[in-house]
Amino acid sequence: MRGLLFLLTLGLLAVLAYAVGWINFSSNDAPGQSSVGVSVNKDEVRRDVDSADESLGRVADRTKEGLSDIGRKLKGVTESEKTTLKVSRYAIALDAGTRSDITVTRTGTNVEPFQLAFVTSPGSNLIVTGGKFDKGQRDTIVTIEAPAGAVDGRVDISHGEAKESVTVEVKTLPATMWEQSPAWPQRRPTVRL
Repeated sequence: MRGLLFLLTLGLLAVLAYAVGWINFSSNDAPGQSSVGVSVNKDEVRRDVDSADESLGRVADRTKEGLSDIGRKLKGVTESEKTTLKVSRYAIALDAGTRSDITVTRTGTNVEPFQLAFVTSPGSNLIVTGGKFDKGQRDTIVTIEAPAGAVDGRVDISHGEAKESVTVEVKTLPATMWEQSPAWPQRRPTVRL
């Protein structure tokens, strides 16, 4: 089977070489004798190989230039589409029990709706809300709250690879000041009847 496949391949190559003029067959018929000859046109083979090499070089150069252009265009498109975030304040100071709003602005061509993700420092007890972008909206409000018992920390605001951080300083009043504060609930005398 392999021998037959080899002969078929060799025959196909011979037909192809004959078709492009690389080889010629000749025969001589003399009385009582026949001869078959095969001649190879080396100049034709060399010219075709050189021409093919030159053509392949041009095709390779054009392909390389085309791929470089595509790569530059794709890089430019992805950079302009990339969403980035910017916060209005990178550090805030809060009294315990208060909150503050910051504005987050997105840039890039992505104007689809999405919700920002928030990560607070472990143990800070900070509460973060808001951060929803509606379709086409460039700015959103994020509220950071420092409830009683909150401590200094950081809030990481992100969406995909875009990330910003806000440092939060929490001011707490000493216990004696809380008791003296006008906001501290006063005890009212109880009247018994």
